[in-house]
Amino acid sequence: VPLAEAGLTAAQKYMFDLNGFLVIRGAFDADLVARANGAIDHHADTLHERTGQLRTSGLYGRESAQLAGDGTTGRFDMGGMLGWRAPHREPFRELLTHPAVAGALNELVGVGYRLDHSPLLIAQERGSEGHTLHGGAVTESGEPAWPLAYECRHGQMRNQLLTVCMQLSAAPEGAGGFCAVPGSHKSNFPVPPSLADLADEALASCVVQ
Repeated sequence: VPLAEAGLTAAQKYMFDLNGFLVIRGAFDADLVARANGAIDHHADTLHERTGQLRTSGLYGRESAQLAGDGTTGRFDMGGMLGWRAPHREPFRELLTHPAVAGALNELVGVGYRLDHSPLLIAQERGSEGHTLHGGAVTESGEPAWPLAYECRHGQMRNQLLTVCMQLSAAPEGAGGFCAVPGSHKSNFPVPPSLADLADEALASCVVQ
């Protein structure tokens, strides 16, 4: 695998520092996407629906009506992709050092970044629940979340932890998928529960998909 140089444009650096996320469109070619989806279809019987206490719309001891979906259908999770038998594991291993991803990670996390935990595939059906908004530099209790800290000094950005969301199917506006509150990576105050649960219409308007 060829080495990927650190590389973000000046505009991308500005937008990440401003918003806390980047959208890299067209990063993966059709062949890689098709192979990844084919491998997922081959292992579809391993999808696990989150029900009961594992539901993701009721974190922190409260249930979000706005994120609960139809109230029954859970989110579907799948893991173990890196350990599948060849050739099904290959597209996911390729993603770990894909130039479009590795170049950004070298810039935002630093050369020598590591995989924090095994990748997770998230799938949803019509009516599936969403996930309470989480993350950021401050916990809901107001304590510093040092493992999630972001800083920028002398023009160099560093993130203690960075999520990479690889979209393998279309996600048009309003269809769900990755959501964020722009700028929340630099917030000095805990996220209001009514925002994390999308319970306040005015606060929820700050969330982008």
